[in-house]
Amino acid sequence: MMIGDFVSDSNRMDAGVTRDQNHDDKDATSTFDMSHDLRVYHPQDSSNVNKYYALRLDATTQKVKKPRVLMLQLEQARIQAREAAGLALERLGFVPSSSRFYYQLASSLAVQSDDNDRLYALSLYWLSSFWSELAMALAE
Repeated sequence: MMIGDFVSDSNRMDAGVTRDQNHDDKDATSTFDMSHDLRVYHPQDSSNVNKYYALRLDATTQKVKKPRVLMLQLEQARIQAREAAGLALERLGFVPSSSRFYYQLASSLAVQSDDNDRLYALSLYWLSSFWSELAMALAE
């Protein structure tokens, strides 16, 4: 189950209100901010903006009108996921298993000819980066 399954718009507003009420202790606030960011991180939000704005996804046919942009984004996301994993390996001594899993799944889907598979691969590369970065942030 993905993080986004647990997040709703009302949770996001509630988290913002609670966040403002907890600014008296610096350590508690930074921990709360991190947990808040984790709860509201929703890869589907950024994915939707990307699909309909940058890639010009046709809502009826589900075809990307800018396939070259998608391929460039896939390559960039792949590189960023590898860099995040490399940093995690350097700083922590390991790459989080969730990062490896999402990276491998994304790599297998990125070579497919179906636009939906490649769009899903893009979001998986983003998740791979996210888990590596989260592990590093939690270790600090």
